[in-house]
Formats: sequence, C-alpha cells, structure tokens
Amino acid sequence: MYLSMFHAFIYSISHIQNISITIHYNKRNITMPNEIGIHNGHKMRDPKKTNAYLVGGGIASLAAAAHLIQDAHVPPSQIHIIESGPLPGGSMDGAGTAEKGYVLRGGRMLNFTYLCLYGLLSTIPSLTDPNKTVKQEIDEFNAIPENKTHAHARLVAKGADGPEIMDVHALGLHGKDKVDLIKMMAESEKSLGIKRITDCFEETFFETKFWYMWATM
Repeated sequence: MYLSMFHAFIYSISHIQNISITIHYNKRNITMPNEIGIHNGHKMRDPKKTNAYLVGGGIASLAAAAHLIQDAHVPPSQIHIIESGPLPGGSMDGAGTAEKGYVLRGGRMLNFTYLCLYGLLSTIPSLTDPNKTVKQEIDEFNAIPENKTHAHARLVAKGADGPEIMDVHALGLHGKDKVDLIKMMAESEKSLGIKRITDCFEETFFETKFWYMWATM
C-alpha cells in the first residue's frame, strides 16, 4: 500500500492532466535550461519553459514533483526524475507476496506525527476513486481493526530449521556499552567531527541485539 501511496504522488496528478512525468534510469549528461522571467523585481523561471531534474526516485523527489506541479505550475511532462535503480520509490520500495512475505527497506509506521506528509497526501487524488484523496484511503485502511500495527518480532535470525524470532527482552548491552551510549549522546556534532561509529564503541557492542535492531531498521 505504501509504495502505491508514493507513486500516487505523481501518477494521479499526471493522470488528471493527461500528461506524464518522465523517470530516467541511469541517464547522464543532463543539460539544464536557463529560461528566466521577472516577477515583482525578482528573477523567476517561466513554469511553461522550465524543465525540472530531480536526482533519485525516492520520497523526496516524488514530493518535490508534486509541489512543482501544484505550487509552481510546472507541467508534469517537464519534470524528470533521474533514478539509477530499476524502480522508483527509493528506500520506500518493497517486494514479495502475502504468502511468502515481504522485504521492505524503509520504515513505514505512519503515525500522527507526519503532518506535512498528510497535508500533501490530502491534495493527491486516489488512483482508484477520484472522489477520495490518498490521505482518506490511508485513514480508511487504518480504521480496520485487523490492519493495526501488531509486531510479532523485532529480530529474525537464521535458525537450524529456518527463520527464528529472537528473544530481545535483554538487548545484550554491558555497563561499558551503556556508558558509551550516554557519552555519545552528550557530545555535539562538532565534537564528534569525522569519527566513525566504530570509534565510539568497543567491538562487543556490535554483537549485541541492540545494535542488530538499530542496524537493520
């Protein structure tokens, strides 16, 4: 559902205007136009003469494309998303089936804090029902009790008989690990400088369930 949600940023708007946004894969040597107009004393691009090039097909570019269409009035056919991978969506992509399970690289826990995202999705029409927005579809989906988030596992490891759910009641942190965590959180970005995370913790820290959980989120 969530991958379709971000695709809807672009495709639903383009569908309404009967034109499309171009997604380029592995393209090189892009030439940027320089058509400039004047508005209230400021140099402005004429939207009809503007070609926008967005690097990466993730949520940032998809959201930028939606705002370019809605706010800057750039024609969708003149918005070009340059993506090196085979699919749009960036880390929000996903693959698999309900029977065999899914592999999802990015977090998708859409809670009440995503106000800017919900504001944008409230302006994007549904791909299946033009009388609804994507935000309304999300609300309807979340209203179904069976669809509530209910995680059965935080870590899954390869066991003798296949995947096994790991017990994470104890995260494996030692006293030194906890002290190192507090020290790192207390440091400023400037004081951390160019340190690598391996400079901040001992080797045993990277064998804890705590680290496995954060490293695989």
